[in-house]
Amino acid sequence: MAERQRTAAVAPKGHFAVYTKEGRRFVVPIAYLKSSIFVELFRWSEEEFGLPAADRPITLPCDGDFMEQVIAELGHASTRRRRKLMN
Repeated sequence: MAERQRTAAVAPKGHFAVYTKEGRRFVVPIAYLKSSIFVELFRWSEEEFGLPAADRPITLPCDGDFMEQVIAELGHASTRRRRKLMN
């Protein structure tokens, strides 16, 4: 059972997992790492929680509602860029 739980916590290929300050888990595409919002969130996270250790997940200093908005906006921006390239 413990092995199953550990496997479930691993993000799929091309993604990474982060947690909000209230403990909500989000699986995010690696491409989002370059976005200015994630750079800033990681900086704030380091200030508030320190660097993540091997036994601790990355925790961001925001709530789940904010993360949903960030991910949605980055997804929309990515879709707009793809459409522009196709035209």
